[in-house]
Amino acid sequence: MSEARQPSRFRFWLWLIRIIGVIVPRRLRADWKQEWEAELRYRELVLVDWDKLNWKTKLDLFFRSLGAFRDALLLQPRRLEDEMFQDLRYGFRRLRTSPAFTAVAVIALALGIGANTAIFSVVNTVLLQPLPFAEPDRLVRVWPEKHKVSASKSELVELQRESRSFDGIAAYSGWAFTLTGREEPLKLSGARITAGFFDLLGSRAELGRTFAADEDQPGRSQVIVLSHGFWQRYFGADPNIIGQPVTLDGKSHTIIGVLPPSFNFPALRGEKIDLWVPAPIDPSEANDYSAGYLDLIGRLRSGVTPEQAQAEVVAISQALRAKLGRGPNDYGEHAMVRPFKNEVIGGSRQMLLVLLGAVGCVLLIACANVANLQLARAAHRQKEIAIRTALGAGRVRIIRQLLTESALLALIGGATGIMLAWLGMNFLIKLLPANTPRLMDVTIDGRVLGFSIALSLVTGVLFGLAPALQTSKPNLQSTLKEGGRGTTMGSGTRLRGMLVVTEVALVLMLMIGAGLLIKSFWHLQQVNPGFQADTVLSAQLAPPESKYNEPSRKRALYHELIASIAALPGVEAAGAIHLLPMSGNNWNPGLRVEDHPLPQGTSPPSVDWRVITPDYFTAMGIPLVRGRLFTAADDERAPGVALINESLANRFWPDEDPIGKRLRSGFEQGKWVTVIGVVGGIKHHGLDNETVIEMYRPYDQAPFPASMTVMTRTTQDSATLAAAIRSAVWSVDRDVPVDSVQTMSQVVTQSLAPRRATMLLLVLLAAVALILGVVGIYGVMAYTVSQRTHEIGIRMALGARTSEVLRLVVAQGMTLTLAGVGAGLGAAWGLTRLMESMLYGVSATDGLTFAGVAALFCFIALLACYLPARRAAKVDPMIALRYE
Repeated sequence: MSEARQPSRFRFWLWLIRIIGVIVPRRLRADWKQEWEAELRYRELVLVDWDKLNWKTKLDLFFRSLGAFRDALLLQPRRLEDEMFQDLRYGFRRLRTSPAFTAVAVIALALGIGANTAIFSVVNTVLLQPLPFAEPDRLVRVWPEKHKVSASKSELVELQRESRSFDGIAAYSGWAFTLTGREEPLKLSGARITAGFFDLLGSRAELGRTFAADEDQPGRSQVIVLSHGFWQRYFGADPNIIGQPVTLDGKSHTIIGVLPPSFNFPALRGEKIDLWVPAPIDPSEANDYSAGYLDLIGRLRSGVTPEQAQAEVVAISQALRAKLGRGPNDYGEHAMVRPFKNEVIGGSRQMLLVLLGAVGCVLLIACANVANLQLARAAHRQKEIAIRTALGAGRVRIIRQLLTESALLALIGGATGIMLAWLGMNFLIKLLPANTPRLMDVTIDGRVLGFSIALSLVTGVLFGLAPALQTSKPNLQSTLKEGGRGTTMGSGTRLRGMLVVTEVALVLMLMIGAGLLIKSFWHLQQVNPGFQADTVLSAQLAPPESKYNEPSRKRALYHELIASIAALPGVEAAGAIHLLPMSGNNWNPGLRVEDHPLPQGTSPPSVDWRVITPDYFTAMGIPLVRGRLFTAADDERAPGVALINESLANRFWPDEDPIGKRLRSGFEQGKWVTVIGVVGGIKHHGLDNETVIEMYRPYDQAPFPASMTVMTRTTQDSATLAAAIRSAVWSVDRDVPVDSVQTMSQVVTQSLAPRRATMLLLVLLAAVALILGVVGIYGVMAYTVSQRTHEIGIRMALGARTSEVLRLVVAQGMTLTLAGVGAGLGAAWGLTRLMESMLYGVSATDGLTFAGVAALFCFIALLACYLPARRAAKVDPMIALRYE
């Protein structure tokens, strides 16, 4: 029936069939067209008098037409479903009949997908998931001044009163507490918080309640809320704990609540918080700008951006500066408001993204390996594919079958990889730096599983598409010849070569990245920390604040404690400092130098401020460069004195003697002290940081800190001395906890943990990539030798020597290797620059590392090429000439 004779009302449906036919297989298009043409012929006879039909007849004919379309539509999915199950069954049979191929491919894919799953689970928790608080995107960290880590209570009160950009502002501060009343005192990590802190985060207690609005007032703050982990560890998850008293810092506190396990407040300094207590704001502190120890967190009003809130905080800070009578250089011009999640993530983002990129490269290498295996396997299936084609199978049908087999292989590899990731999750968590945010929340959840399944399917298409396209167009004439050897397909050989070049380039990039990190870490280990760490033992002491609330009593206690420790057998010297070097903690007030007035419009430099006992430098092995050290005579009655490091001396008095100069810190407003000596600088902020300016004050003259760390130089075993130090301390006062006993060598090692973790993970991934890459080169060369056996036999029959055959095969493999090495060196030259901030003492384009890694890989690749070449050189020419 011609289109011209068809009623116009049905031409639309015929054109619809034609449009659908463009996007469906030929068989489906033919069936639909047959159904509809039969329906249209019937309708043409009926609709001669269409205009005379009543509306019921028209409606009946319309639904009968839709029914024909529905029947044709529903028929084909059933056929397609049958074909899909047929493909799956056939794919399983093919994989089962090739166990060696299946095992190698599954292992390669499992390594790639498992590594990606494990690293993505960390990335998902740290970078992608929102913080476990109500509307976390509105939470921000607030700095009233850019260069001051913490805020004072006066700043908090002023911001709470004047700000209109926040629904609320609260403060918290990490704090060390001493729990007594048990067998031995226990030092706990906690936090002091202001009223409304838990409400700001939208968090509720699992047992009991959180703090009421007036429980941060003086005299009403003797209540505590426990973390879920501490409640389980220390109180055995006792459900009747609410209302029980505990002795904290010598004062009785009442437990009023236990937080749920999901509440894992990400403290910015990485401390593990066991309990929470209110931070009372004394009226005398409300106008004290100098007492800055609070971290501020705010919740933005709906629709307010961090930039708008920052502008308001700057204005409030400037007004407070004027109110307190401070100059423009002292305060308030660099206020900052940043999303709280960014502050939590910190420097972990770059490390995780580098690792994610590395595991992505490993997966690509695995895919290239499996694709090469598929191509080699497909060469042996040419006759099968040719027969199916000759029997009428279309190219789309063959490609679908081959992709189904690839998808099956990828899903099996993916399932194995997920299992490997689950088994290795604890190992990964232990290997990552302990200060990685939210590390204990990492798990393989639904999002990670979805990612892994999607990755498996994409991987199946990625490594299966090229072999499927290549295999689906066989040369029927040459393949179906009786006794034919099959073809190696020149284009397939070229494709395998391209895959090998890609593998080599990716492997070399990972190896160069790992090599740079290894060299960087080696350089770090050679850095002098500024003290002798090998024989020094540190122990943190935290006397109860209520028992030693007066500076004179605390000073007397430390005199007695240090004297008791120094008298122990094997102890050469004992001193104390309030901030352990390389601990991550620091006090850095502004510094004023008497003979160096600040230029107009500049802020005072920050100085690392330390409180020490007289024998601290002797115990640590820090050299005296000039002048003298502190003595017992430098007490509260003597004139104020200070020691400075070489960096501070060189900055302000490069050509002068600093002895006798006067300076003061922001912690001691208006109190000038005299420099009596210059000491060597230490790497307090880590081996990878420059030595900053430092100022030391004797503990008898300075504002006394809450706790001190005793440093002991000894000739004894550290474990034996640790027990002796505890006994010596408890012989003076049983209520003083002894915590964090460790050697300074351990402290230095722990400071390198983030770099060590990144290096080890990248080295591990590079090793896996190297194994996959070498296996890929070996597999391609072994397959090439098997395909060229006949040719090699002819060459040897014509007089070719063994060395010539070896050179022929090795040259072919090394040509591919060198091409990949060149591509990898070029890619690494550009990409390693992204790692520049992770390196120390080595350039991101270090020529020695690039050349050494390239030479090492070429040597290993040479071995991988030599083994198949040696087998080729041992071919018997008579057997090779009969090779089919």
